[in-house]
Formats: sequence, structure tokens, C-alpha cells
Amino acid sequence: MNSTAVDGLAPEMGGFGGFAGTALAFPAKGVFLADGFAFNLAGAGLFLLLAGAGLRLDVMTETQKNRLNTSLWAAAQESLWAVGVILAISGPVASAEAASCPKKSSEMVNFQGLPEPRPVPTEAFFDAGDAPRRLSDYRGTGLVVNFWATWCAPCVKEMPELDRLAASLNHERIEVLTISADIGGAPVVEKFMAANGLKNLPVLIDKKTRLMRALGLKGLPTTLLIDRDGFEVARVVGAEKWDGPAARALIKACIGSGVIPARAGG
Repeated sequence: MNSTAVDGLAPEMGGFGGFAGTALAFPAKGVFLADGFAFNLAGAGLFLLLAGAGLRLDVMTETQKNRLNTSLWAAAQESLWAVGVILAISGPVASAEAASCPKKSSEMVNFQGLPEPRPVPTEAFFDAGDAPRRLSDYRGTGLVVNFWATWCAPCVKEMPELDRLAASLNHERIEVLTISADIGGAPVVEKFMAANGLKNLPVLIDKKTRLMRALGLKGLPTTLLIDRDGFEVARVVGAEKWDGPAARALIKACIGSGVIPARAGG
């Protein structure tokens, strides 16, 4: 950003101009006047910065105040333009996978693509060691989040398929999270996983179904597709076949592939 010199001001103003422009780039709540000098309500903090930089408004001439005001507003406009460019570029990139996510599937009849990506709630679930986790912890990774229980027959039928799905997505930056509603918690789920030879699925518990309720889930099994920006883009209400090509195609369409490059010599 180019700084604009103002007569009679300290030479440090050139270095301060970019910072002032950044401060003014926040959305304005309004403008008020103090002794003829216009302040953006990014506000009192800017006044303190001016004072800290050795700029005494009470001893400045009206011409100096007007020039300072013009200089800062020019910097603000430049900063706002830059912010607008960033938003214009980042918006489509962030929603590219969501835009390619279908609303329905003829091969997976329980699949429902959302009209708009939906932020996920912040309620915690817990791992096998009783440490809290949140869906936001996985930002940057695509998620297939399956809510299930050992007493739910359709859920149990899906588990070997989800285990194979998890193995097939291992190098695609997509994780399969299986979050159980079992009241018995991790010991019950660990016993079930071991008995059924499930080696690719994590033991995760939704205590008192808080996360399920925050998501508005009505029954089990329900599976969510969450993109790498942390937004739910689709859900499957009921059982489906998860280890077939139709499921993988839908997951990649809604989340993206994100293939992890192989290591050299690996």
C-alpha cells in the first residue's frame, strides 16, 4: 500500500498509514466528528494509535486535519478494495465441492444433498480415552460421519461396509468417523469392533446424544458428509451400501478427492 504524506506530520506516518488503513477496513458502524476530524468507528483504538504515533490533533491546523482525514480514507478505500478482491476469490473456491454435490442419487435412495452447506455444531463427542473431540478439529479433512449404536440392526449391517470404505479412502484425506450412541460407552463399542474384526473405524461416543440432537438427527443410522471447510453438505438418513462405487463417487463429488501424494521411495 502506498502511503500519502501530510504536511507537518511526523515522518513515521508513512509506516503508520498501512496499519491505519487496515484498522479502517473493518465494517464501519458509522462516522462521528471530533473537532472537525472524521473518525471511522473502527474507533477509539485508531485515536489512541494516532496519539501513540505522536500526532497531536489539538495542535494541528484545519488544513493538516483535513489532509490527514483524506489520507486515511484513501488508505481505507484501498484496504476495502483488497478485502473485496480476497472475498471474491475465496468464495467460489470454498464452495466448489458443495456446488458439485448432487441433491439426489438414483443409486443411494436415502442420500440428501443440502440446498446450502451448513455449519456443524460445536458439541463435543469423546474418543476411547474419554478425551473430547469436535467436528471442527478435523477441518482440512473431508469427513464421512456415521451415527450408530450396537443395538441398531441396520447400523450393525453397515459397519463392515464402512470399515472397507475407510480403508479405501485412507490416502484421500477423507476420514470415516463412527460415533456411537451406546449408553455403555467405549467398552461396549470396543468389544463390538474386536468381535467383528473392524480395524479401520475409530471408537467415538456421543454421550447423551448431545451432538445428534444438535444436528437435528431423528434416528439411526444417519451419516453426514462434511467438506474440508467444516460444512455439512449432505446426509444419508437410513442404511446404505457404503463400500460400492456409487458411495465413493458421491463422497468424492461432495467432498473432493484430496489425494495425498506418495512419498518418494515409499
